[in-house]
Amino acid sequence: MSLDKIPGHSELLKTKIRLKREEWRGVRSLRLKRKDGFMSKGFAIEEIRKDKQYRRLHKHQKYISKELKHLEKKLNRFFH
Repeated sequence: MSLDKIPGHSELLKTKIRLKREEWRGVRSLRLKRKDGFMSKGFAIEEIRKDKQYRRLHKHQKYISKELKHLEKKLNRFFH
C-alpha cells in the first residue's frame, strides 16, 4: 500500500505545508529586516548580497521553497 492511500495522509501533508510556510515566512522576515538595516545605512544592494548572513538566509529560504513545492506536489498527487 502506498503512503498516498493511508487515511489522514492528506491532513498530515497539509500540516507539513502549513509549518513549512510559517518557517519560510520567518526566514523571509529575518532576511528582509537585515536588508532594510543595511539599506537604511546606505549600502548598495550589491554590497548587501555579499553579506554572509544575508546570503545564508536567502539560501535557506530557497531550500524551504523547494521543500514546500515538493510537499505541494505530493498533496496534489493525492487528490488525482
